[in-house]
Amino acid sequence: MKHRIEDGFDLGMLCQYRTPDHRRRLVDGLRMLVVGESWDTDVHGDIDFRADWQRALAQGRKRGAGALDWFLFTHGIFETIPPFIVGRAAFDNWLVWRARDLGAAVVDATPVVHAIHQAHDYGHVSGGFDTTRRGAEAAANWKLIGSKARVYTRFDATHVLSRSGLRRNFGATFRAKERARKLIWKLRHGQLLPARTPR
Repeated sequence: MKHRIEDGFDLGMLCQYRTPDHRRRLVDGLRMLVVGESWDTDVHGDIDFRADWQRALAQGRKRGAGALDWFLFTHGIFETIPPFIVGRAAFDNWLVWRARDLGAAVVDATPVVHAIHQAHDYGHVSGGFDTTRRGAEAAANWKLIGSKARVYTRFDATHVLSRSGLRRNFGATFRAKERARKLIWKLRHGQLLPARTPR
């Protein structure tokens, strides 16, 4: 089976898992997309994977269930992809939705793939970080996506890969965990509060 892996070029990854033979055979016949959340770290320069990655993980923080920086997928799963601008809003989330829409398995490998996202500024982007989420290029991505209903995260994966093997993610059927994540985000940012009327 042919696989392809893509990443954002600023990641270091270490994978630790064992898949039992019977579960490996189960995966062999599937069309699938594997994704995972990465960790923001303050490691600069080259990483020594014999030691630095452990320190980076200990001092880092997860970027969020919607921040998907790497993708492993079987050959032919994405025959056509809209001309998204990589590094701008939501193109990664569309990939998860599209795989689910095609009936492919989506595997969240966050528990076993430790992807380190090295800290960097956004001096190379006119307008800085906010432009990557709200600028003209981000708007172009949103237009290609077509609907916020197509913004999926790792919580929408059909399966989860842990050190003990592969298991079904039954919560993905009704998007329960993703709905809860969005609700918490809105509460934290005051989006569910009634608008104040000026006096």
